Amino acid sequence: MSGFVHPIDTTRLDHSHRLERERIHRLLLDEAAKGLADVAAGRVKNARQAIRKHKRERAKA
Repeated sequence: MSGFVHPIDTTRLDHSHRLERERIHRLLLDEAAKGLADVAAGRVKNARQAIRKHKRERAKA
């Protein structure tokens, strides 16, 4: 293996970072939209009830 590191100019690095932030924001917005669609369609559960059920089932095992 070589110890050579390819330098990248700051403009390209900044652009790369901006693209990555935009990608993350799009993913978050997509997940939020999916979550809202689940709520609108009634595909949600009460968290406390789901945790209690999980604990009861785990205790039986």
